Amino acid sequence: MGSQEEKWILVVDDSPDMCDLLVFMLRQLGWKRTSRAMNGKSALAQLRATPERFRLVLVDWEMPDMNGVELLQALRADEALKQIPVLMVTANSQEYQVKQAIDLGIAGYLLKPLSTEVLERKIAQALAGLDFHTAGSAKAVAPCPEKEAESGSQ
Repeated sequence: MGSQEEKWILVVDDSPDMCDLLVFMLRQLGWKRTSRAMNGKSALAQLRATPERFRLVLVDWEMPDMNGVELLQALRADEALKQIPVLMVTANSQEYQVKQAIDLGIAGYLLKPLSTEVLERKIAQALAGLDFHTAGSAKAVAPCPEKEAESGSQ
């Protein structure tokens, strides 16, 4: 298994513009290693091919072929992939949908549109292993291992 510095974030969204935005935000946060998938099937293929590569998955709820919930179900059923934290990035905020994602072991839920600050906080909470119920009250956050030490530029 690779070191933390080699870990990637997989962005899964059927909208190329949303993928671009999320990758841009991740780069602003210091995450240099990202991969993209346009649907759950493509994401699952990437994850199964190199499960040790990925540190986190950001997934949209609504996608063709295999949606975010179906991808989450497949990940949680796969011994090699079930430990990878998943953040759901979606415009869906209905209570039953949030509950379904929680029941499936989601690490966090981000509503579109989202800010870089919220994304950073949710990633840190997910990587610190905080579950969805306690993440809102977390005080400490884990630093991003790929974050480059930059002075004065953001």
